[in-house]
Amino acid sequence: MTEKLNGRFFKSQNKKHKEIIFFVHFFEGSPAALRKQIQLVNQLGYDAYGFQLPTMQEALSAPFTSDLSFGVKHIYTEEIEKNLNSIQDEKIIFSFSNPCASSIEAIVRRNCYDIKALICDSGPSFRMVKSGENLLHWNKKHSWLMTKLLNPFFSFFWSPLHHHDTPKHLAALPRNFPVLTLLCENDILIPPQDTILGFENQKHLNWQSVTFTKTGHLLAIRNHPDQYRSVVENFLNNLK
Repeated sequence: MTEKLNGRFFKSQNKKHKEIIFFVHFFEGSPAALRKQIQLVNQLGYDAYGFQLPTMQEALSAPFTSDLSFGVKHIYTEEIEKNLNSIQDEKIIFSFSNPCASSIEAIVRRNCYDIKALICDSGPSFRMVKSGENLLHWNKKHSWLMTKLLNPFFSFFWSPLHHHDTPKHLAALPRNFPVLTLLCENDILIPPQDTILGFENQKHLNWQSVTFTKTGHLLAIRNHPDQYRSVVENFLNNLK
């Protein structure tokens, strides 16, 4: 793997499957933050791959992609696509929070080539402006007034389209393409319904959704480890 792509493989000690689980971390996260999920798929016999997305600061220092799309979401898409192209094996994408929208876009840009399925944990939001406001207020601890002032700029720099393009990307996925959404009942940043509303009308997809009770954003694997493992394992097993 080239240094420029900043990715690495996490090998299973008991590899059983030819597919690579391709991880896309959450906003301002890292592959290290997905240690539990990577360990889980390794235990299930899958090799995994993780890489570092640009930080918000890095993305905004060069806010256009090579095809002149503007915004962090599309910069993420391009980085995901580059990393996908670097791996020859079939891949299952395991993505988190709002970068799930970038993962979906990358799949479509590559005509779903060599992507067998998609798992989305805690996202994406199909109410992106609301999601941005939630992130600024709850994660960054801004006041109500400062959140209202900052969010139009934050949401615009994430993507001027505010995820309104994501339903079109979902519609472009092949018939019966398998998707699993893992949602958290008490998610303040991306409430379950804000994800469900984007998938529920995509009748051509083989879409499954599980909501974990009494847990917040990205915390399902910590608060419900056995259920989380069972849901992911069953989904992967049914791909065969």
